[in-house]
Amino acid sequence: MGIQKDAGELLKVIYVKYIEHKDPYFWFKLDAEGLEGELKWELDRIKRTILFLDDLKLIKLDETSTILIGMYPEGIITIENPDKFQKSFGFGINLGIVKADWAVKEKKK
Repeated sequence: MGIQKDAGELLKVIYVKYIEHKDPYFWFKLDAEGLEGELKWELDRIKRTILFLDDLKLIKLDETSTILIGMYPEGIITIENPDKFQKSFGFGINLGIVKADWAVKEKKK
């Protein structure tokens, strides 16, 4: 697999974590080592892919370039636009499998 396809796969994982996670500080816990078990990739491969996504300004890294601290709007736009994602990474994705509850829930009395 090339870095372009790796970047698409990793962006998908990051996006799912971004929209499903309730803790606004979870980015401080998301680094290459934290993604290693989930992706089953070598650590160097993950680090290179993270840096590639950062160079594209799709994800935000801390000042040490080792910890993910968020996604840039362009990253969200890219993954939510099937045509743009396909052009950028060479394969398509189905975000229909991503389960996020964006509905406002009423408080029970």
